[in-house]
Amino acid sequence: MKKSINQLVKKAIQDIEKLGFKRKQYNTATPIKLGFSQSDFCKVSYITEKKQNELIEYKQKENKIFTLEQRKKFFYHTTIEKLVNKFFSDAVADNYKCQEIIEQLKKDLFDARKLDLKIFEGNDIATIYSSGENAIASMSCMQGKPREYFEIFSDLPVKLYTILENGTLYARCLVWEVKLSHWTKPKIYIDRIYTYAHNEPLSNHIYKRMILDIMRLNKIDKSEKIHAYNIRHTYSDDLKGYSYCPFNEVYLKSMSLGDFKQYPYMDTFQYGSEAEDCISTDKEDSSSHLFDCTGGTYSEVEQICCACCGAEMQEDEQNYCEDVNETRCDECACYSDVDGCYYAEENCTYIGGNVESYVHSDDIN
Repeated sequence: MKKSINQLVKKAIQDIEKLGFKRKQYNTATPIKLGFSQSDFCKVSYITEKKQNELIEYKQKENKIFTLEQRKKFFYHTTIEKLVNKFFSDAVADNYKCQEIIEQLKKDLFDARKLDLKIFEGNDIATIYSSGENAIASMSCMQGKPREYFEIFSDLPVKLYTILENGTLYARCLVWEVKLSHWTKPKIYIDRIYTYAHNEPLSNHIYKRMILDIMRLNKIDKSEKIHAYNIRHTYSDDLKGYSYCPFNEVYLKSMSLGDFKQYPYMDTFQYGSEAEDCISTDKEDSSSHLFDCTGGTYSEVEQICCACCGAEMQEDEQNYCEDVNETRCDECACYSDVDGCYYAEENCTYIGGNVESYVHSDDIN
C-alpha cells in the first residue's frame, strides 16, 4: 500500500529531527493538509489552520473539505525544500545530510503519484516534440521545435514513451524496435530519457522507473538484460543490461531519406544514408547525413581518404603521420612505441632487441 503525502513528509521530518535539528512548535501557520500541487508538478501544496479559518470566516468556504479545484485556488504551492524548512527553526534544506533525506522524499513523492506512461507513434510523435506544454525544454535542445523537424519519426520503427500530467510533458524517450531473422523476438532499445528533474538523484530515479515500466509494457522480464541509454545512470542491482543499442541501423518504412526537408538532432542514430534509406549508430560507407544540428538541418558526412593510397578511412582508422604531415590509414602508417607517434610506413624501420618498436629511419645511426 502506498503511503500518503502526509505520511511521507512526516517520516522525512522525523528523520531530520533525529539529526538533532529542532522542530518548531505547532501554530496556526504550520502546514496542514498536504497534497500534490494542482498547478505545478514540481511542487507540493498545503494550507494552514489560519488560512483555512479565514476562508470559512469570510464565507469563501462552508467547511474544511477541499476539492481539487479549491486546492488549486486556495492552497499555497511551494517546493519540497521550502515546505520542509517550515517545520524547523533552521534552514535544514541547506544541510547536506538533510539534503539526502529531502532527495529521498522527492523520490518517494514521485512514486506516490498515479502516473502511467503514455505512448505515441506515427504523426503524434511530432506533435509531442513540438508541444510548448512541457517542463523539459531546458533539458532538451529539441523540445518545442517546429513539428516538421520530427516528421521522419512517422516512417521509422519507433515509439515515443512519455509521462504526461494534465497535458504537460514531464519526461519522454524514444523506443526503437527491430526484428531480425536470427532473433526469436524483436529487440528494443530505450533511447535517451529526458526528464523535468534537474537534480541528478531524482532524474536517475525516474530513469529506472521509466525503464522498468517500458519493460513491463513490452512484456520483458526483469531477469532479462535490457538495452537502454540511461541504464548506466540507474545504479540498480535489479536492473541488468547495456547502454548501447543492440542493432546498428533502422530502415525507413516507405519513404526515402531525401523526401524529408528537415530533420531532428539524434542522440543515437546520428548517421543517415540516402542511398540505403536508413539511419545508423555508426558512420558507414554510404553515410550522407549527420544529424548533429538542432535547427532542422544536418551536416554532410565528410569522407576522409588516406593521403597515401587514397582508401576511405573510418574515424578510428585515421593516423596523423608527423614526419610527412599527412593523415594515413593503418596500412600506410606505423606507430612508434618509442616516440609515441605515427610515421609514414615507408620511412620506418622495425628495431628488435631491447627496443622492439618501429622508429623513423633517420634516427638509426
